[in-house]
Amino acid sequence: NIGFNKYNNDLQIKELETEINKLTEDIMELNNKSETIEDDIVLKSIMKLQPKLDMEVAINITAAIIDNCMKKELSPYLIICLIFVESGFNQMATSTKRAIGLMQVHHPSWKDHEICKSIKSIHDLYQIDLNIDCGTSIIKKMITEGGDIRKGLNSYYGVESEKYHGKMASALYKIMFND
Repeated sequence: NIGFNKYNNDLQIKELETEINKLTEDIMELNNKSETIEDDIVLKSIMKLQPKLDMEVAINITAAIIDNCMKKELSPYLIICLIFVESGFNQMATSTKRAIGLMQVHHPSWKDHEICKSIKSIHDLYQIDLNIDCGTSIIKKMITEGGDIRKGLNSYYGVESEKYHGKMASALYKIMFND
């Protein structure tokens, strides 16, 4: 009888292991699908705001946004809107105040700060992944220090500006409601 119970328990354990492995595979597949869905939503949002953007560039921007937003617990929509307002998704944008790239990072202000340690030279800011890494680090720091998104955006922009907030709101509206 003890031998039968052991065999029965071993069989049940094998069945449970098989079920756990199947459930683990199902969960991983769902995670992959949800990441794909999020990628698709972010990509479509970018293309709504800048329909003439090269698809390969848009895909690279999407990947950098999702990666950095997950790491820094930021909304991808905030970063999409910020990039649209700051540079119109032009990775080569340079302002008259020497802010560079998609997120218009001001190199002289941030070159020595730990949060932009990936930037070795001013030219690095023209690279999609490095610019978004540095820019999202800056906006995360400013939101944290300011206590909310509005104050963080004021710090990012450099002054409190209803016009700037209006542009951000307009970009978000285009993403959410324009088809």
